[in-house]
Amino acid sequence: MYPQIWQKGQDLDLAKVIAQDLEQYVQSHPGLQAVDAAPIALGESGPATVRHFSSSNPDTHEALAYIDRDRTVVVLVLHADDQAAFDQFLPTFESWVQSYRPLEHLVR
Repeated sequence: MYPQIWQKGQDLDLAKVIAQDLEQYVQSHPGLQAVDAAPIALGESGPATVRHFSSSNPDTHEALAYIDRDRTVVVLVLHADDQAAFDQFLPTFESWVQSYRPLEHLVR
């Protein structure tokens, strides 16, 4: 599991981040399957948009949670090399996403 941060700009918003991710996955993983998963509640921050990606060439399974912030899109990623590991760690990933708390109040 790992995080990624995208800086928003005039031409980059949540929808475009998700679209660019899909485009990159399709280019690097032939036969990719992308599925919208149930959003994950984040409390006052609103829900995280979740997508699952899987490919058999190479065998890759990922869950991405996109958290839309004012100036950034936070992406939390679960990566697994097989379906069994993905299924095993998906509940841990969902708990990690639910634990997300914005830190903007700490920046001055």
